[in-house]
This record gives sequence, structure tokens and C-alpha cells, in this order.
Amino acid sequence: MSKLTIIDEILHPGFKPENQNCLFETNFDDKKQKFTVSYDIVNNNKTKYLLYRFEQDAFPFFNDISGLKKTCDFILFAENDERFYVFVIELKKSNLSAEKQLRASEEFVKYILNSAKRIGYKLISVEDVEIRRIRVCDKKIHRNRTKMTEADFEYNHNYCEYKYSKFLLTPLMQN
Repeated sequence: MSKLTIIDEILHPGFKPENQNCLFETNFDDKKQKFTVSYDIVNNNKTKYLLYRFEQDAFPFFNDISGLKKTCDFILFAENDERFYVFVIELKKSNLSAEKQLRASEEFVKYILNSAKRIGYKLISVEDVEIRRIRVCDKKIHRNRTKMTEADFEYNHNYCEYKYSKFLLTPLMQN
């Protein structure tokens, strides 16, 4: 059984966006203006993935304490050539910090993986998974840039500052 099959079995389908090929968010900025950001996921045929979105109401067992229900916008589970990756992805309109949401979602991913292991799914263990934090800041996107460099996919400040208008999955899976 593939690791993605296990994830698909244990997570409620209501948290899978209907469009599995796009990171999409509509929200309000500091001035209460509505905005939408959208990034198509570009993938090679060797990589299989599942995209999930967990809103704050996904944690009904927590009280309303500031920051306790924080989570990132998307969690993408990807499997390629026997390697398993989890991307916790935060979309930002401006240059605001994403660290709290990314850290909270990383802990949530560990909980998911440990829960799968606890109930007998031996194929997944936290030690065998690459969890990568990604922040996509719309103001830093290079809309017309076509030449990529390895530095564009480096993980600094505990996350990758993603800069492309399409979400290129394969380069993010490189070491």
C-alpha cells in the first residue's frame, strides 16, 4: 500500500480541495479589501500527490486561545521514487511572517503520521518523511521570470521563500 493511499484512507475527504491542481485562497487584507491568490501546481508524471486544506474549524477540540488553532493554508503530501514528502504551505499577500502557521502545521503533520503508525500503518513513520515548510508571498513572486536557480529553492529561516507564479513541485523535492 502506498503512503498516499494511507493518507487518503485516514484523512477525511472534506478537507481535500475539489481542485487538486491549484493553491487558491480568497481573503481580506489589513484594509478589509478582498483579494485572491492562485498558483497552479506543476508536476511531472512520476510524482503523485494529495492536497489538503485545514481551516481553524478543523480543530474543534481547542478553546479559542490566540494562535492555538493556527495552521497553514495547505498541506501537500507527495510520493516520488520511494521518497515521501510533506509540504506545509502558507500563502501570504504581503511580507508577513508565516513561521507560527508553518510550525503548527508541521506538528499537525507529525500527529497525522504518528496516528497512522499507532493504528497499524507501518509504512509511515515521522523519521522517514521529509517535511518542508514553504511560504509563498505574493509580493515576492517573479511573474515573468523563467530562469530558475538552485538558490530559489533553498530553505532559509526554516522555510523556503517561494518566488514563482506556478508551484513547481519537482524542484522543491530536490535536496
